[in-house]
Amino acid sequence: MKKPARETVYEYIYGKILCGSLPLGARLTEVGIATELGVSRTPVREALARLVHEGLAVNVPGEGIFLRESNRHDLEELFQMRTIFEVFAIREAATKLTPSLRERLTDSVDVLRQIAVEIRDGSTRTNEERWRDVCQAELNFHLSIIKATGNDRLLRCYSDTVLLVQTICCFEIASMLTYSEAVHNYYQHRRILAIMRSGNVDKAEKAIRKHLQLGLGEALKQYDANHPDPQKPEPASVWMEVLR
Repeated sequence: MKKPARETVYEYIYGKILCGSLPLGARLTEVGIATELGVSRTPVREALARLVHEGLAVNVPGEGIFLRESNRHDLEELFQMRTIFEVFAIREAATKLTPSLRERLTDSVDVLRQIAVEIRDGSTRTNEERWRDVCQAELNFHLSIIKATGNDRLLRCYSDTVLLVQTICCFEIASMLTYSEAVHNYYQHRRILAIMRSGNVDKAEKAIRKHLQLGLGEALKQYDANHPDPQKPEPASVWMEVLR
């Protein structure tokens, strides 16, 4: 079955966002994108409306649609939302780790392992391609845990939040992916899966909190490196402690 044109356009734009071809704050024009893809303006308009609805872009009256620019506080809030969602979800998922869920999580972990191996072995793939695969594997891993709850409302809210997190982090952590970083990321996800397989709910919750806290720390570090004079709000650890 052929994919709707609006889906093709959306995936094209989102792919350019993830690989850094479209910088935050960039103006998205119907005419430009339609010409670039050789499609009518209708599916482009629908794709842009979806980006606005998901919070990835903003419609500025009289000026057009722009990719949403985010700040340090946005990162903290988004990771806070992720923590709330994922702590609830992993407690549910750890008690009902079905074979299909285990397989999906394992597949994502295997992708992260393969990325580390190819960096070690000197693969010719670009850094952007690797980051794209890392983002997709992580998205699949965490979404699988959310889906395991069977809560459709939670899934919709989480999907909106995690799309923003992925988009911002792909810009902020667009540095060269090192072997040690790839290995560390792989081991974090493998550990979470191992704990889920053991059925230890409390330990699984602790592991996902730790994972997200480390992710936030890295995102903030990169943000500060890319923005020499950022405003310094309350440390993220303050609200992390509240959630404990």
